[in-house]
Order: sequence, then C-alpha cells, then structure tokens
Amino acid sequence: MEYVTVMKGTAAIMIGEEIIELKQWDSVSFTADVEHGYVNRDQECETVLHFVMTYSGSTT
Repeated sequence: MEYVTVMKGTAAIMIGEEIIELKQWDSVSFTADVEHGYVNRDQECETVLHFVMTYSGSTT
C-alpha cells in the first residue's frame, strides 16, 4: 500500500486511469503496484508530499 498526504500546496495524483486532485492535508491510499504518478500543477507554489509505503510478502 502507498499512502500520500499533501503537506503543503496542491497535487494531482494519477492512479491507474483516475486523476485525483488533492489540497493541503488531503490524503489518498492505493495499492502501489498500480501505475501512478504525481504532478504539481501550480508552478507558482511549492508542493510537499508525505509518503508512507508498506510492503508485505517474502523479502527473498
């Protein structure tokens, strides 16, 4: 799983075919093996994201 919180600014997060617009303090979670990406659409403002990723299964 991947968890993302916008700490400052705004971000557009693409998860699969869906685009989610997030503002400061908004969060989203998703299965991290899905194609995803992050965009700061406001070039005038800095965006800070906080990520938490969890892994399960074998480490070998």
